[in-house]
Amino acid sequence: MPCIGRHCLSDQTFVSHNVLETSLLSAQSGQLEVGVFLNMLMDSQVFILLDKEVVGTTWDNSVTPLILTNKAGTAVMAMFSAPERSTPWSSRNPTYGYGLLVAFEWIIKGLGSGMGVVLNPGHPVGLEITPDEIDRLRGRR
Repeated sequence: MPCIGRHCLSDQTFVSHNVLETSLLSAQSGQLEVGVFLNMLMDSQVFILLDKEVVGTTWDNSVTPLILTNKAGTAVMAMFSAPERSTPWSSRNPTYGYGLLVAFEWIIKGLGSGMGVVLNPGHPVGLEITPDEIDRLRGRR
């Protein structure tokens, strides 16, 4: 069963919903270099779960995104390659009943030091990016 830290979801068949997911599948199967995928991710939008609705175009600092802890004890911000991927998490964590489609690059620019990200937590097709790799991605732009 796919897990992140102590959070697990049931086994599921992964059917790609968009170009980002098709590329992620290709990267995980070795048909696409990870660096090429990361460049694509930097230019993509991801879906995040939030504890409050964001109104308008200005970020509200009282809004909290879904943060998980991986097996190593590192905090990772959960994000999803398509809104549909978040449904099991918002069902299990009703506090995070709101969502927002945002630029991945915007997210990592605002991440705190020592924070990683996890794309599609608990799904068979996903990716965890360490805080060090987040720093390297920030430096690319």
